[in-house]
Amino acid sequence: MQKHIFIAAIAAILTACAEPERATRTTAPESRAIILEIRMVDDTPEALESALAGAVPDDRELYRGNDLLPPLLLKKQVEISSAHLQDAQLAFNQEYQFAIHLSLNAEGQRIFCALTRQNIGKRAAILFIEEGKGKVAVAPFIRAEVCGGDLQITGGHMSHAEANQIAQRLRSGISAGK
Repeated sequence: MQKHIFIAAIAAILTACAEPERATRTTAPESRAIILEIRMVDDTPEALESALAGAVPDDRELYRGNDLLPPLLLKKQVEISSAHLQDAQLAFNQEYQFAIHLSLNAEGQRIFCALTRQNIGKRAAILFIEEGKGKVAVAPFIRAEVCGGDLQITGGHMSHAEANQIAQRLRSGISAGK
């Protein structure tokens, strides 16, 4: 299988998923599952403007953004989820930085190939869902059809420990997502 780099996630967002939280939690944050979701973005300026004014269609969700991402209007339909992942492993990208290698199962490969083929020039949001709350890691434009089933999340300057922890938590999410 040919490896494809689909997304380049921002290290701060990925690191935020791995950060320890308040001691009131009963499960250590580094052992909690992260669920992966890939959803399409509605980039229609009028739709986003209307959503920001409070008129969000039932099949959309307004993501308010953060310091690194502007507000986004996300379609609620989940195209790819942790149920479509076969594995998540610590890896290196082409610049020898730590990364997370994702392998899609056969169904995920079929869906992702069709999704990317049909949506060239549009954006897909990659979300990490933790304890029912989603964070958009990145929302890249789809530049080409991606059919290999191997994806890589790179994050600038993730440490070995951070990338490994996220990969472990995504693996935990594979079981949780099924």
